[in-house]
Amino acid sequence: EIAKGAYAQIAEIAKDIEGPIYRITDVRKQEITFAEMLGVIKEASTGTSGTTTDPRIMNIFVGKEKMAKLASDMLRYVNPLNHPMLDTIEDALFYIRYDLSKRQVPQQ
Repeated sequence: EIAKGAYAQIAEIAKDIEGPIYRITDVRKQEITFAEMLGVIKEASTGTSGTTTDPRIMNIFVGKEKMAKLASDMLRYVNPLNHPMLDTIEDALFYIRYDLSKRQVPQQ
């Protein structure tokens, strides 16, 4: 249910945004059971706006826990786009800045 609400919020925010949207999911202190994780992945793979399968959104995970890594790997089967798994928020922000710099078109 939490994931469903979060995806709805993100869809509402994203509807007026052009360009890439980055979502950082910090799972460093998250405690989740395998069954709960499967529920989140099921919801994330519905293809609806704001979910992990929304092509407008780049999902970035922060954490080192085995369960977080497993979730990230499982999401790759649902959506083969890049879902980087990084150690810190700072790493995630660096990744976003770098990705944005690659997308910029040179001014003529």
